[in-house]
Amino acid sequence: MLRCHCVAFDAIGGVPRKILYDRMTAVVTGEGRAEGIVYNRSLIDLARHFGFHPTACRPYRAKTKGKVDRPYLRALPMAPFCAVLRLARPISRESMVSVDGKASSVPDAIRRRVVKIHSLANEIQIFEGGHLIAVHPVLEGRSRRRIEACHRRHAEHARSRPTAPGTILLHSRGDKVAQRSLAFYDAVGRTLA
Repeated sequence: MLRCHCVAFDAIGGVPRKILYDRMTAVVTGEGRAEGIVYNRSLIDLARHFGFHPTACRPYRAKTKGKVDRPYLRALPMAPFCAVLRLARPISRESMVSVDGKASSVPDAIRRRVVKIHSLANEIQIFEGGHLIAVHPVLEGRSRRRIEACHRRHAEHARSRPTAPGTILLHSRGDKVAQRSLAFYDAVGRTLA
């Protein structure tokens, strides 16, 4: 969600003074009579950095949602937003960790079944017992998977297994490509032309 804000502000070329939110858990973490609405800490950090005021809609009031009013925007800050969202995630049987519906691999030798995730704007970092064990770029789209070949004990076996659609399998030494003569590519070019 934080990265989406940064991309949206970049796209519109500024920052609104106030942003109206639905009461999802990524925005509102609680509410009390004395303290009022308790906002997600990461959202507050983002709001301070960009200089906007987050406002949660009143519950069950459809008329307070969906307003767009952007005649005046504040300038974007000079420095990029670099906050870290800290999460704890379980490791699946396939040695994968899911963040925002996208799965990333961890080494097969990991002992703990729950790891710490630091989610930044452009990458996720995975920690076990305070040690960095994996770094993956943020994947675009839905239901994506990213597997580092070096995370698998049997890399050759992992290459021969069929992979699910949307999986990105990275090989540390590069993929093998059949060597062909230039005459072959010349013939292909003539056929396609």
